[in-house]
Amino acid sequence: MKPTLWLHVGLPKTATTAFQSWMRSNTDDLAEQGVLYPALFGSGGDKHNFIVSWLRNNRNFKRLGKILGASKGDAVLLSNEGLSNHFDDFDGDALSKFREVTQGWDVQIILVTRDAESWVRSYHKQCVLNPNNGGSPLWGTSMTVDEMAKHPRVRRFLENDTFAHDLKCAFGASQVHRFKYEDIDWFQACLSKMGVSMSMAVILPQSNQSLPDWAIEVLRHVNSVTDDMSIRNWWKLSLQNHLSSNHTILTNLSKAGEVPINQNRLLNISFNIDEFEEGFRPAVTRFLDTLCGK
Repeated sequence: MKPTLWLHVGLPKTATTAFQSWMRSNTDDLAEQGVLYPALFGSGGDKHNFIVSWLRNNRNFKRLGKILGASKGDAVLLSNEGLSNHFDDFDGDALSKFREVTQGWDVQIILVTRDAESWVRSYHKQCVLNPNNGGSPLWGTSMTVDEMAKHPRVRRFLENDTFAHDLKCAFGASQVHRFKYEDIDWFQACLSKMGVSMSMAVILPQSNQSLPDWAIEVLRHVNSVTDDMSIRNWWKLSLQNHLSSNHTILTNLSKAGEVPINQNRLLNISFNIDEFEEGFRPAVTRFLDTLCGK
């Protein structure tokens, strides 16, 4: 009987950060029940960034074989929402090598989906916030929610049946286990599927608190005006100082401290409050007034 390789692929914005944090915090309990969550996190928090990097750049698959071989027959769980988020960026030869290295494994995919409208809104916020570092054509976007909903990548994510089939074929998986984010017990059901039982009901911690809509509109406006990452980061840090959010991108900027910036270039960004939805204007005005020391 083949050992199982579980791939938790997302989707993004389906409590992936909380999922990964819980798995890392409970590695001993998981290992006692025959599921290994490898401690190969690098600087990427609690997720396995290496597997996404290898699939994008077609390298290091012999090392993957060594990682799996070290499991000594136990199941292995790898988690990164980039396995879905960057699916269209993966090198075809790399996917072929992945399937070759995992031939002796029963690959099973964990795919969490959510209501299309709420997911698009949440994903849009994340894409506006993400740095425009070339990681995805959607990152650092200035698109509206409606524009993003029509983007081919987003449409692909929303075609759940087709996307699940494509994931299954690409990774040589025997099954794709789908869970609905809106189901209150989806995480408990996921643990049960992996053969993990806990003495108490599991409640995932809340991570990456969603920013208010008005704040996303401020950043979307900034994104539409400049590609300069330092300027974008200055506005993000200013919003973090105003909101005290627990969102990872903003908290990491806050930990890093001041963002060096050319003030003359910053002053080139102006806001016409009338361009914002009427309901957003009071909050945007308060934020801008705070920046001006009012």
